Amino acid sequence: MKILTSAIEPSANLHLKEILKKCKVKNEKCKIEGVFDKSLGEPVIDSNEFNVMGFFDVLPKIKLAKHTIEELTKMSEKVDKVLLIDAPSFNLRLAKSIKKKYP
Repeated sequence: MKILTSAIEPSANLHLKEILKKCKVKNEKCKIEGVFDKSLGEPVIDSNEFNVMGFFDVLPKIKLAKHTIEELTKMSEKVDKVLLIDAPSFNLRLAKSIKKKYP
């Protein structure tokens, strides 16, 4: 099963790690794609790229977020499931984009 994953925050990666453990216990082959920590596999974009410190550090990340939403929306066509964890300001926009493109 291919799962498009958006786990931008460190706590989201902890939840994702537990989900992957459950997949292994049930002997399901879960392949994750998308945004998550490199320790969990090969992400399209490492979640650490979204870390910010201060107001001016946020501005360049807006462009990264828009690009990432476009990329993940395209990827959502070729996966079985979409898993969006935490980060509602990012994930709600991503969910709307996916729903609009693939109703």
